[in-house]
Amino acid sequence: MISSLATNNWVTIVIILMIGILVALNFLYKIQFSKFISLTFINQYFADYANKTSSLFNPFNLFLFLFQISAYTLLLLKVNVLLTVTIEKNQLFSFFKTALLLTSIYVIRYFIGKVIAVIVQMEKEQNLLTFIKMSHLSKISILIFPAIIILYYSPSNSDLLSKIIIVLTGIILLFKYLQILSQNQKMIFSNLFYFILYLCALEITPLLYFFKLFINKV
Repeated sequence: MISSLATNNWVTIVIILMIGILVALNFLYKIQFSKFISLTFINQYFADYANKTSSLFNPFNLFLFLFQISAYTLLLLKVNVLLTVTIEKNQLFSFFKTALLLTSIYVIRYFIGKVIAVIVQMEKEQNLLTFIKMSHLSKISILIFPAIIILYYSPSNSDLLSKIIIVLTGIILLFKYLQILSQNQKMIFSNLFYFILYLCALEITPLLYFFKLFINKV
């Protein structure tokens, strides 16, 4: 444990900053954060905040996005180690590079989605779906945060633990994505052409491209 702490100073700083984000959100947006973090009130959270103007770009969601990017970047670095069986000499550089790549994918997907939504006149539906997806991704990143800490501070021979945590995270993400589709199936089937285009342009293709880029360059 002591050796892990010594070799992961930058990880410790990132994790402390992430904890600081959660503390700040709970302090500055206590009611909203309570509804967001609670499984009981998650539907109430969507009802109260999904339709607010610029709901994705207020300080609350921007801080959540920063936390989310940090969490998934730390997780992806562990995935890269497991897949390539290598350890980068400068993992802090890899962290920033992966975070920038992940953020770029999010931004590109967002603007392509906006363009498609304007073309097919479904801006309201696009905004709602994007808000729900980003909220779930942020929620999952908070839920797996303790597991990420375990990944980085557990003994170095814990490959099995790492694989279990990563696979479980993947299952949770897939389950949540299918849940989102299920809960919005009425909207989806009434606009089937748009959602087929949406899945191809914004879900499948960018995901495949990201993992190809990530595995080759990180």
